[in-house]
Amino acid sequence: MIDWGNNTLANPGDRRVIGNSTPRYSYSFIADANWKGFDFYVFLQGVAKREAWVGSNYFWGVIGDEWQSSPFTVHRDRWSPTNPNGYFPKFYMSGENGKNTQVQTKYLQNAAYMRIKNVQLGYSLPAHLIHRIKAQKVRFYVSVENLATSHS
Repeated sequence: MIDWGNNTLANPGDRRVIGNSTPRYSYSFIADANWKGFDFYVFLQGVAKREAWVGSNYFWGVIGDEWQSSPFTVHRDRWSPTNPNGYFPKFYMSGENGKNTQVQTKYLQNAAYMRIKNVQLGYSLPAHLIHRIKAQKVRFYVSVENLATSHS
């Protein structure tokens, strides 16, 4: 039997605190290298530990009635008598659907990530070629911003 207790901090019943949406272990990493006029630079950034509860219709697919729902192909993996190991719970096209979308550990999402924020590849012309135009440095480069994001 599920027990809500007195619904207070002193008596929460069966409930307990789960997850933490505060980003912990934020990090960044910069590396660069130079060789014979060529240079390479990379900037990585991320969060190593964070949990998130996603309560939107985009996550759940069906959340109560047809006007609030956004079913996608992934939402076909639901519990049913023929699919007892489906990822998502059985849905109800009624107010009862809310009982399946209560905060719980099964659907707490890992929100850790790493981003490749910037990558640059460049080439600086040798000084003996650019001294005639009275320049100190001429550099050609390619830079890519927000190249990729990886989720743990």
